[in-house]
Amino acid sequence: MKKKIVLFLCIMGIMAVLTGCASSSKEIYTPQNIQEKKAKKVADKFVKKVQKEDYKDIKSYIYIPDNTFIKDDDVSWYIERSNLEDIVGMSKKQIVLTNMEKDNTVIDDSDNNNATTRKLTYTTEDSEDYEIILVQDRNNDWKIYMPDIYVSNYKYKAEKNLTTYINGIEVTSDYIEKSNGVVDDNYTTYDIPFVPNREFTITSSDGFKENVTSNDSDVQIEKNKK
Repeated sequence: MKKKIVLFLCIMGIMAVLTGCASSSKEIYTPQNIQEKKAKKVADKFVKKVQKEDYKDIKSYIYIPDNTFIKDDDVSWYIERSNLEDIVGMSKKQIVLTNMEKDNTVIDDSDNNNATTRKLTYTTEDSEDYEIILVQDRNNDWKIYMPDIYVSNYKYKAEKNLTTYINGIEVTSDYIEKSNGVVDDNYTTYDIPFVPNREFTITSSDGFKENVTSNDSDVQIEKNKK
């Protein structure tokens, strides 16, 4: 009986060694202070949502100074084409934080030029590394920095007295471009701070509808002549 027990323990030991070799050899990173703990908490939740393809409210995790016209679908579309695409839907794959360090990424936001940033490295059980940049917003909340999700300062013109919409969201007078002394009696120019970095739809209260991208710089919306 003793020989059988010893043999069993030896086999279990060998299996444990083999399992250890198959998984990541990197150590799990332990946050060094309160801010690092907060950053890890946000990043952990984000990674889990990506693994589960749970994209509800996913845009709330992303650093976008004005996300009015960015939808969850725009964020998920980008994630599935980013460096994180390999962990999308891989909810059973073990992935842990193995490093966190200061990062020199310059944030494209004039109201948050000196933002604190961190680079986090997550490692899977098969030793694949995935880097995520986090940035503190103006409320000191940690957000995922993925600037390729959006394009800034998109402009288009609409005939006066027309209400326009981007992806079904009304473009209010807050987004009218300042005239700088130049007045157009027929058209209003809208300056949208951030739009999706993919095709989106502009519609109007008069029935206009057009699918555009941020590269379409000459969009002009006119009243429907009936």
